[in-house]
Amino acid sequence: MMSNDRRPCTVVGAIAIVAVACARPAAGFCLLSAYWFGGEAVIRYNFPPAGIRTNGTESWDANAVWALERWTAVTGRFQFTDGGPSRVGQDNRDGVNNMVFDVVIGGDAFGPETLAVTVTRSTADGDALESDIVFNAAVVWDAYAGPLHADRDGRTVFDFRRVALHELGHVLGLGHPDDSCQQTVPAIMNARTTDTEALTDDDRNGVSFIYADENEPPVAVAGGNQAGNGVRPFRLNGTASGDEDGFIALYQWRVNGELHATGPETEVALNFGTHIVALTVVDDDGGSDTDTIIIDVGPYPFAPKSGNRPPVADASDDMTMLLGESATLDASGSFDTDGEIVQHIWTEGESIIARSPLVPVVPSTGTHVYRITVFDDQGSAAADEVAVTVQSDLLSDPGPVINGRPPTVMRPSVAMCGPMAMAPMWVGLGVVLLRRSSRFR
Repeated sequence: MMSNDRRPCTVVGAIAIVAVACARPAAGFCLLSAYWFGGEAVIRYNFPPAGIRTNGTESWDANAVWALERWTAVTGRFQFTDGGPSRVGQDNRDGVNNMVFDVVIGGDAFGPETLAVTVTRSTADGDALESDIVFNAAVVWDAYAGPLHADRDGRTVFDFRRVALHELGHVLGLGHPDDSCQQTVPAIMNARTTDTEALTDDDRNGVSFIYADENEPPVAVAGGNQAGNGVRPFRLNGTASGDEDGFIALYQWRVNGELHATGPETEVALNFGTHIVALTVVDDDGGSDTDTIIIDVGPYPFAPKSGNRPPVADASDDMTMLLGESATLDASGSFDTDGEIVQHIWTEGESIIARSPLVPVVPSTGTHVYRITVFDDQGSAAADEVAVTVQSDLLSDPGPVINGRPPTVMRPSVAMCGPMAMAPMWVGLGVVLLRRSSRFR
């Protein structure tokens, strides 16, 4: 029976629940709740002979040490220590942080798609006491660089080193950014295996965040809100961002939630509509800050020159056609009496569909209203619309309509680290505690 001052932080089991504390979404990493308060963990390993691997190594031990060293090199505030070979198994209460191969985990069989499981035991306040990593001995393993590959029988051969890197990330306190925290980032800590074989900035930033000293966080400055017609890209400038007690190690620009660029300055082309642009900066100690601006894109003209005559937009006549036929949107009749037209923008609703006078379209059934906005060389604009009505030439029964709420799918919240049906993934299961809120800004 467990004593009152300690409990499992990660428990293996098909119904194990994971409570994951996410970092700020734009940070590109995701946190579990247990980590090593002392900044060090001694890792040992109990592996069978490996033979000569594709990368030239002759033991799993050497590849495990390689993974330990990669994480240790990230920050001077945490260190993995190589404890050498051990003779113990996966017992999570023997006081040994162990890496082993086995065909079971905690007495239960591995799932058919499970590569490895990390089990961490911690105190009630999240101080990690012991971590064991169990690799599925039934999987085809090798150690190699480059893309994932298969053997002669078509079975995926998994790279031990990148899986070890991933599982050691769980030992450090990192979760899955693409699963638990729904981030779209290239990271070794993603739940799905990919050709990524080394730590990325998102992985390193996560560890730096967990094991940071008292740090004055940086200040993100994304600039002011912007508005325009989308003829030219919008310039994003975050160079006014700063860090009082260090330097900014990473800039991340996200447009409508999607990662767009990593750098202090960039450009972005946007369709008509209102767009949210967020700049996240991460400093050398793992602190982060985010600033957000709004970019509104519409049929705004340039600031016209004095005395300029605006152009004349001509979207041609309305059309009626049958379903499946194509039509050509024609704005070639547009003109400018005292200059020339330099830009054509066709839109339907808030979406830009083309930037040329002639545009072929194959619309669906119904009436579509297309708008042409033209800009002249002096900064003035004009617009015209054309309606295209599409009729179906067949009478068809669409069939019964079933109304109702979609089924609710219940699944355990787990840290998965193994292959999925279409793509390999890692599986690590367990229960973790929420981090203290003081760790987040």
